[in-house]
Formats: sequence, C-alpha cells, structure tokens
Amino acid sequence: MTFDNSFQLRAEISALDIQLLGNNTVTVSNPGPGGGLSSPATFTVYLGLTTNDLIYDARRGLLWASVPSSASASLGNSVVSIDPYTGVLGAHLWVGSEPGKLSLSTDGSTLWVAFRGAPSVRKINLNTMVATPVQLYFPGGWGSNIYATGMAASPGSTSAVAVAAGFVTIYDNAAARPNTGSTGATSLAFGATPSTLYGYSSGLSIFAVDSTGIISTQTPNSGSYSNDLRYDKGRLYLTSGQVLDGVTGNLLGTFAASGPVAPDSKLGRAFVLNSSQSFGTPDRVTAFDVNTFVPLGSFGVGGLQTGFDSPSSFVRWGADGVAFRTDTGVYVLRSSVVHDLSTTPADISVSSSAPASSATGVNTALNFTVKNIGPNTVSHVSLLGTFSVSPILVSARASQGTCAADQVVRCDLGQMTSGGSATVTVTVIPTVAGTLKSTAVVSSALPDPKTSNNKASSATSVTGPAYNPTPVLSSISPQSAPTGSRTLTLTLTGSNFSPGSTVNWNGAPLPTTLVDGTHLSATVNATLMGTVNSAQISVTNSNPGGGMSGSLPFSIFRTVALDTNDIAFDPFTRKLYASVPSTATQVQGNSIVSIDPVTGKLGKPVFVGSEPTRMSISDDGQYLYVVLSGSNSVRRMSLTTLTAGTQFTTVSPLFGAFSASDVAVMPGNRNAVATLGYSDGIQVWDVTNTGATARPLTRALVNDVYEGSVLAWGSATNLYSNDEGLSPSTFHRFTVGPTSFAETDGTYLDAVGGKITYSGGRIFSDGGGVVDPSPAPPDTPHLVGRLTGGGSSAVDTSINGAFFLDQNSYNVSSRVISAFDPTHFVMVGSVQLDNLTGDAFDLIRWGHDGLGFRTAKDFWGNGNGRVVLLRGSFVLPPSSAPTPVPSISALFPASVVSPGSNTWVTITGSNFVPGSIALWSGSARTTVFVNSGQLRVAIPAADLVTSRTANLRVNNPAPAGGNSTALTFTVK
Repeated sequence: MTFDNSFQLRAEISALDIQLLGNNTVTVSNPGPGGGLSSPATFTVYLGLTTNDLIYDARRGLLWASVPSSASASLGNSVVSIDPYTGVLGAHLWVGSEPGKLSLSTDGSTLWVAFRGAPSVRKINLNTMVATPVQLYFPGGWGSNIYATGMAASPGSTSAVAVAAGFVTIYDNAAARPNTGSTGATSLAFGATPSTLYGYSSGLSIFAVDSTGIISTQTPNSGSYSNDLRYDKGRLYLTSGQVLDGVTGNLLGTFAASGPVAPDSKLGRAFVLNSSQSFGTPDRVTAFDVNTFVPLGSFGVGGLQTGFDSPSSFVRWGADGVAFRTDTGVYVLRSSVVHDLSTTPADISVSSSAPASSATGVNTALNFTVKNIGPNTVSHVSLLGTFSVSPILVSARASQGTCAADQVVRCDLGQMTSGGSATVTVTVIPTVAGTLKSTAVVSSALPDPKTSNNKASSATSVTGPAYNPTPVLSSISPQSAPTGSRTLTLTLTGSNFSPGSTVNWNGAPLPTTLVDGTHLSATVNATLMGTVNSAQISVTNSNPGGGMSGSLPFSIFRTVALDTNDIAFDPFTRKLYASVPSTATQVQGNSIVSIDPVTGKLGKPVFVGSEPTRMSISDDGQYLYVVLSGSNSVRRMSLTTLTAGTQFTTVSPLFGAFSASDVAVMPGNRNAVATLGYSDGIQVWDVTNTGATARPLTRALVNDVYEGSVLAWGSATNLYSNDEGLSPSTFHRFTVGPTSFAETDGTYLDAVGGKITYSGGRIFSDGGGVVDPSPAPPDTPHLVGRLTGGGSSAVDTSINGAFFLDQNSYNVSSRVISAFDPTHFVMVGSVQLDNLTGDAFDLIRWGHDGLGFRTAKDFWGNGNGRVVLLRGSFVLPPSSAPTPVPSISALFPASVVSPGSNTWVTITGSNFVPGSIALWSGSARTTVFVNSGQLRVAIPAADLVTSRTANLRVNNPAPAGGNSTALTFTVK
C-alpha cells in the first residue's frame, strides 16, 4: 500500500482477489495509539461483456445475454450463456443483427430474440442451439422503421409470443393473430395464464387474449412511469417503485426506492437497484417486503456507470443471486439480503498437491481435491485456480463437471453430496525458473461458515533456462505506408515478447528490438515498400518453446495524382477508369483515362464531353457509360477501341433535360442503361450507335418523379433505386420488361443511404443498411441487418467482404477503411492510411484483393485530387487453415472463334476458395469465386485475337494451396 496524502491511499489488489464475480469489502485500518477500522466500501468484480439484454434460465441455471456486434468479431450478434457461479461463457449462437430484447419460454426450450439492427424477432431452439426459420418481420414506418420494444413468451407455450412493435400483436410462430391491441407498449409481461397480457408505456394496458389475438384492452389510470414491467403472483412492479394490482391496475403500494426491479414472491421480496442518494447513480440493491412494502435490507454495488439504457435487465437467479447489465459489463451478485441460507450451510474444502520440483518446458501436473464435508448436499461447487510466474496452461480436467482454462482455471463441478469429492488436474508448462505457486479457491451455492479451508496452495521448485511461450500480437503501428516510403520503424503491441522475439515480414525476419514484454520495434527497409501490396506481420519466439503469433496485415498503398469525379474497374482490361473534370491539370480535362492499379500508370485520356461524372461499365467490358453533367447527357465509350460513341440527352417527362445523378448498365445487355435524377425520375434507355430510346415507365408511385438518386441492378429484370440525400429516404423496386418497366413499390428502410450495391442477393448501402429485396409483393423489401459504416462502401460477397471509408470531416490527415463480415454484420478489421488529406469518395473493389478510392479538395481547401490504391491480405485475409489443391473438370465455353470478344469462362471443379485465381497460360486473369465448385474468369479480347491453344489452371493461395492440372481452351 502507498500513502499519497491524508485523503488518498493506493493498494495493489492481487489477481486472485478479482477473479471471482461479486462483491468484496475494502476497509482501512489506522495503527494505534487511537486509530481503528474504517467503515467498509464495496468493490464489485463484474464480467466485462458488452450486452443488450440479460435473462435467467432456471432450467439450466444459466444467464443468457444478447451480445451486440461491437463486442467482438467472434461473439458479436450472438446470444451466449453465462455460468453465474464462475463467469464462464458457454455456448453462443449467431442470431442476427444487433440482438436486443430476450424472452424465454416457460420450459426453457425456446428463446425469442428481438433485433435492433432489423425490425424483426427470431425464434431460437435452445435445446439444439439452432436459429429456427421462424422470423417475425415488422414492415411499415415512415421516418423510422418499427422495432420490437417489448416482448413476452406466452406461458406454457413454445410457439406463442406477444410483441410490441407499434401495436401489440400475438404471434403463433410467424403467423400473426388477426386481432391486435388498441394501444402500444414499450414493455410487456404475461400474467399467470396466456389469457392476460400487460403492457406499459406512458401507462398500463391490460389485454385480454384468446386464439384470435387481443380481444379487449383496459387502460386503468394507474402508475406514474416505468421503463420496465414485471409480473409476479397477481402483481405488477414498475421501476418507479409502484406496485399495481394485476386485475384492476389499482395502486397497491410504493417502495421507498425507484430503479430496475426484480420481484420474487416465493421469497416474499422484491429487489430494487437504486441509489442511496436522491438522483444519484445506482449503488445498492434494496430488498422490500412485497406485502408491507417496507425495506428489509440492502447491499452495495461498487463502481456502477450509467448509460442510456443501463443499468437494466435486473433479474433474480439461483437461491440468493441477482444480476443486471450495464454498458460496460454484467454484474452477478449474491447476498443473504436476497435469501439467507445460513441455516443450510455446506463446508467445502480444497487441498492442493504438486510435484516438489520440475523444469521449464516440461508438462507439470497440478492436482486439486475438492470435498463437501457437509452437512448438506450442495450444487454448483466452483473452483478457481491461479498460478504464479505465468506458466502455459495446457489443460484442465475435472472428475465431474466442466472446466475452462485461459489465464486462470474456472471449474463448475456441479452437485456434491455430503462427503462427496471431486478432483481437478491442471497441466501447465513452467516458463521461468523459480517457485511455481498453485492456488485454488472453492465456493458453492450454499454459504460456507468455515472459510479457512476454502483456499489451498502448493509450491513447485522450477529449474532450467527460460522457456518461451507463444507470442501474441495485438496491434501494429503504423498499419500502412505509401509506395516509395523511406525505411520506417514498426511498433508492435502484444504479450509474451522476449529477448529472442523476432518480427517477421511475410515470414522473413526483420531487425527487431525488444522494448518490454508487451512491445517490440522492427525496422522495415524501404526496398520492401516499392509496390502496391501487403505484408503479413507476425512475431516468432525462439527456442526453447516459442512459436509464431497470429499475423496482422501491413498495407502498402499507392496514390496517383489525378483530379476525378468517379472511378470504376473493368475486370477484362484489369484497369481502373476515371472520369476527369474540365479543371484537371494532370491530364486533358473532360476525359476518361485508364489507371493500371498495380503500377499506377495512366493511359491516354479520351475526350468524352463536358464534365464527365458518374460511370458504369457493362458486365462484358465492352462499353463504359458516363454522365456528362455539363450537357445534361450520357455518353457511351468503347473500352475495346477506346473511342467515344453515342451521346444522348437525359430527359424527364415533366421537367425536360437534366443531369443524371447516377447511371447503371443492365446486366447481360451492354446496350441498355438506367439513369435517374431524383426529382427528374428514372429512365431505362435502349442505346444504339445512333441514339437512345427511353422505355416507358408504365407505373410510378409519384408521377414519374422522385424515384431515387442512386441505382443498382439485381438482374436484367430487377432494378433498384434509393433517395441518396433525403431523410427519410425511400427504397424503390422496379420490374423491367423488354419494352417498358414499372415501379413495384417504395419502402422506407433505416440506415439505407448513399450509394447502394447489389451483391449476393442483397442490397448494401453506404449508410450500413443491408436489405433483402426479394420478397414478392405485396410483401416489401426487408431490412435484414446493419453494418456500422458511414462513409463510402464497397461490397463483394464472393470474398465475404464489406468495406467502408470513414466519413469526411474537417482537418483529416488519414483515412480509415473498416472491413466487415457482410453475412454476420460484424467488423473484422481496419486499416489506417496516413498522410491523406481532403475528402474521400467512391470506394471500389478491383482485382481479387484490391480496393481503391479517390480524394478531392475539401470545403476548407485541404487536400487534392488523388486516386488511392491498396491490395492484399487486409482485403482478402489468408485462410486460418491450409487451403487444398484445386481440381478443375470443365470449362464453359471451352472455345471461341477468333477474333473473340471479352468472354466470361465458367470453371467447374472442386476445392475452390475465395482467393482462387485462374491462370491463362500462366498469367493471372480476373477471377470471381462463385462457390467451392465454380469460378468465373474474365478472358479479355486481347487474349482471343488469333488462333491458339491456351492452358487454363487454377491456383489456390497459401497456406498450402497450389495449382490444379490444366484444361485446354481453344481459340479457333
């Protein structure tokens, strides 16, 4: 302990003391003469897990938590079980975007999950840990979608649930009962039977329920406010402290405390998480008699931080426990104030045995014996094991129950009868010479009046040289550098670093300096940063022991000085194309210019007209269409001859000529293109060498205008648009026929804003919203999830990647690109590109592992026009397991007649992976992963000019991987 002054002391708390969830007391004693002992302060150990809701599963004796995407890539958007005695996380299941409210069926077999990232609810089978196909979706809303604010499983049923999403509706699986409530609710609770449902918002609603739904609603004038509602044995409990009669809604009494409430009529008590000071932060749990409403006692909670909706989810668990969540963690507490179990004690003891001596690098078995000396049978006997001098934990096995081993060992040994015992064997590898102290602490569900035998230790004398653990790499700085950079110093943060640690660049060692056990520095020579690429950075610890850490990507990006209005990638020429404004100084203005993304070399600019802006390239690579904002027109340019061709004026039926805000070529038809201009409506054009003809819009929702400002095709018959800058915006669907097209519907969808991209059957937007556009009318498109994006996006579901630039803001000097898993809606990585000023736009994918975007001078005059290019493992991470050798069995087509045009070839085979590359006579061509048995490869016309025979084979990337055998492609 350190004395700072008369108001402050500092004390070191051992790791063992803060491993057990729950409350501890801290006191200070002053020595004599005089002196004495201070009153105790509460120090609470909580579980550092980000959650949105928490419930108790009495059948399994577990807590269940809904975990948001921000928690981690592995746990995000899941429900996970928590052992309240040990704090060990158990089974977890991915369920959907931003799970929120939870409700459990009476028998514990079914969990209903409401989502914050989508206006929906999903049914989970907890017996099989499977997300069932049963999903409730809540269409409608203007200005905001409608989300489930309250939810309650019907008593005795695994298929019926009440949901408050706007109005209150009863569902039988996914089928809504026809009669809905006449009022809404933010909280719901069933009574003792399925025939009575309660809701609370600004007041109480009592709903009568039958097989047709809600048949009547009472709204008694009772209660003041509440942000939750709990029912227990004919009474309703509000967070205001009020208790209402479940039949009449009349006020029965008021507790002298307000806050989250957890009633337990079996104990005759209700528990309130409240503040000891008026309008203060909650710092205690107070128990009240449910009949007399008088306080019976309280216990403290230390260090609570409040948030927008926390603390919340206050629940009773076990015989004497309560739990709740905050924005920072889950608090799991036990107290005799909840239930005094002192009359049914159990004396749990532990003993420890270990070898007297061992050596570094040697598996060493440590044994703990746990006994129930009696007099009562006890459940949830728990053991916590810690070990000095940081050995490597190899395994932990118990004769009964389960164990989890990380930096400590936590075991739930289950039930133990009086006189029963269990053993726990922990195998460790000592890493340094000295004394290895092994310590175990035991507890159970019952109070233990004899604490002297709850803790045991043993010591092992360890000899030998230092044995290096496997290093852990957490972060690197910087994360990137531009091509041509000078030699730089890379700083690495992690753990288990040692004097023998070496930093690796794609497996090759770099000059490395040990800073301390958690930091290394390494020198990256300028010669390693000459081309656009990426490196896998890892750390190796030397023998004895040692090993290699996981790797992190270091990106080498290129900037090309060029003023642009848009960029697009052509898979056949494997080049980017940029629309260049009239004011450009680097090349001829009002032109289209190609950029080799590997070398950064610019092609010869092609003049196309006044102020070229948005572009779209046909999927066969034949034509590029560009909006000419200076002449209210669109122009077509041949990418095979690099000549500008047909130009036509975009015309609104109501307002005449306009400058299109977006342009998109129809899939499979290089001569059909869609344009739109928000208030000027949407058009589909058939383009010839002499002009363009608009297909009539036979059905529109708003008089042929206000049909969006950004476009995406799903297929040749399905066209989508969205209002880019409008709030609320509307997502439009159009059905396109051979001679006309019609609007299907327009739907408001949250977080769908900015550019939209169709990939893998879904629409992705800059705003982060993810949409399933497939429901057949009259059903509308569904918002199925959200990615926490915000800036320009690029999505490629063939590599399971979604990428977002950070938003433009004042005085930026770097740009951050975040990578997401678009299937599970979680962030999986990010990269910071330094020394980039100005605004950034139009993030695009190129090649099998490339990204690009453009910058421009911002509002304040900072920055300049550049095209930024990067590629590599940040975009397409290497597999964590060895990839197989691919096999190919067929090509379609397998031949063309010379001179051929750009051709997509389908490769059929097996063992394909994202990152598989088709090689045309040894040279890589743009390859699209379809599935493990199919690839598509873009063969450019330049490869098909003269008669020849080419070999096509597939290469799978490292680790392992390799080349397939070759098949012959004939150019006749």
